[in-house]
Amino acid sequence: MSTATHTINATHFAPPVPPARSPRIRRIAKAEWTKLHTLPSTWRTVVMAIVISVALGTILCVSQVHAWSTMTAQQR
Repeated sequence: MSTATHTINATHFAPPVPPARSPRIRRIAKAEWTKLHTLPSTWRTVVMAIVISVALGTILCVSQVHAWSTMTAQQR
């Protein structure tokens, strides 16, 4: 009778090694700030949102002021 032996390479079945350092909040915040600070489209979007909000508010206020004299007491 003969005996068969089989060797298994243990490195083949080893789980993947996690990264040495996990991301920290400070590094993530710095990366996001850099992205927001360097992209011109971000600042354009913020400025446009503010301009549109102020313009819409102004238009609605002016509309109400002009219609005020023709409103009934219940509408006011």
